[in-house]
Amino acid sequence: MKLRIYFALSFLSIVITSCSSEDDISNSPNTENEEKIYFGTVNIRTQDQLVVFASNNYTKINGNVQLVGSDIVDTSNLSSIEFINGDLFILNTNIINLNGFANVNLANDSSIEIRNNNNLQDISGLLNIKNRLKYLWVSYNSVMSNIDGLRNISNVTHGIEIVENHSLSNLNGLLGINNSVEFLQISNNDSLINTEGLSNIPSINIFYFNNNDAITSLNEMSSLTHIGSNFYLIENDKLEDINGLNSLETCQHLTIQENIQLKNLDGLINLKSVSDGGMRITDNISLRDFCGLSLISTISTVGYNIRDNFYNPTKDDIKNGNCSI
Repeated sequence: MKLRIYFALSFLSIVITSCSSEDDISNSPNTENEEKIYFGTVNIRTQDQLVVFASNNYTKINGNVQLVGSDIVDTSNLSSIEFINGDLFILNTNIINLNGFANVNLANDSSIEIRNNNNLQDISGLLNIKNRLKYLWVSYNSVMSNIDGLRNISNVTHGIEIVENHSLSNLNGLLGINNSVEFLQISNNDSLINTEGLSNIPSINIFYFNNNDAITSLNEMSSLTHIGSNFYLIENDKLEDINGLNSLETCQHLTIQENIQLKNLDGLINLKSVSDGGMRITDNISLRDFCGLSLISTISTVGYNIRDNFYNPTKDDIKNGNCSI
């Protein structure tokens, strides 16, 4: 059964609590000087509500913006908005693009969630967003082939989640991100064929890469030198090599499991430390070459679990150079 791991944070409570009636678009508008500012959460659930709200021509929203519901099909009326001092949620809509947000930037440490929009093809309307984000979640958008509209975002501090976008072929929209990331999950993207979009990220604390069944190589990730806690590489059915990880030097806990085409671990050739000794490499039925682990100075008994691969060397085998067959 395919492993599905979904990142749940207290941040989700924002989505729930901010949908209350006291914060919806019925709030009285406020203006200040020549700007037209709306104070409070904008909670739009129908296309008619969107049109009515847009007719006020607000330029700034001092709160979250939430578009939630299948009745919403077009964002173009929102083009007057230039700044959102809060989070942006696009959830369960039938919109095709986000062009209505083409003039929008977000405040630093805001978050974006784009989830379960079955007709969404184009997010280039987000190209004006350049400030630092806390979370970036793009999940369950079945016909979206790229995330290029995110390419001007250079910093996401806490979490990036790209999950179950079945037509997504690349991650190039993440090329601008060049900071250390607390949590990164790339999972269940059936058409994903390269990881070049991750090439400027130097450090990840927790990294999940699982169930991306079209990808054959983890490539172009040469900036990644450190995984602070856990690295999970699980059930990527066509993955043959991980050579793009060849700059990785430290990792606290390493799990490589059920990648049935993976043949070697050469991409880990510069890995010098698995600091808590946790190493689980199992059920990779084509894996016969473990020499990429040869620079690890100490392989602990604690957590050492290498089994059910084509070859299953002991710690001493790896240490003594008997690392492949």
